[in-house]
Amino acid sequence: MTGTMTVAPTVSDSVIQDIVTAARFGDLEDLQSIQQSHLLSTKFLCHARSTFGNNTALHMASANGHLNVVTFLTTDMAGPCDIDMTNDEGSTSLHWAALNGHIDIVKRLLECGASATLKNTAGKSPITVAAQADHIDVMDLLLKSFNPDEDEDDRDDASNLEINAQAVAELAEMGVSVRFEDTEPMSDDNTATASLAER
Repeated sequence: MTGTMTVAPTVSDSVIQDIVTAARFGDLEDLQSIQQSHLLSTKFLCHARSTFGNNTALHMASANGHLNVVTFLTTDMAGPCDIDMTNDEGSTSLHWAALNGHIDIVKRLLECGASATLKNTAGKSPITVAAQADHIDVMDLLLKSFNPDEDEDDRDDASNLEINAQAVAELAEMGVSVRFEDTEPMSDDNTATASLAER
């Protein structure tokens, strides 16, 4: 029998937390040092999880806007199975980047195959969280990132979201400030229409 078997290295919990912390604070040199001293793959670094919330190093770097760390961590990604890792709330790194308006990180994650329509345990996709945080540019990018013709549910969601996004854009052009409220249950279909407009 031929072939190779990949065995995960044995690394202490404190080293794993050091990886997550370095990603959180954007310390690329520290990540590279940990990688070299423990002979770890970039994929292992990316998959390192915090003890609280089960967040990966990629979640932390994405949430905090560290593009250099996100780029480093995603160099060995094998598509959606790697990039769409979820935390305890079912959120991906793309959810967190979208929530915080980090458009360059959103672009990078999409390039790596992240799903703009994957919903977390609250039923919210990265599109929804971007809209609720008033990151209309991020929401627009996410809407353009997938092909709704491939999935009937995505097609319906995209159609409704495009109509709602257009309405929000028109209000913004008129100088209307748009604020999204997070009321339960909130879905992609009604995010923009559930918004309040103020003059």
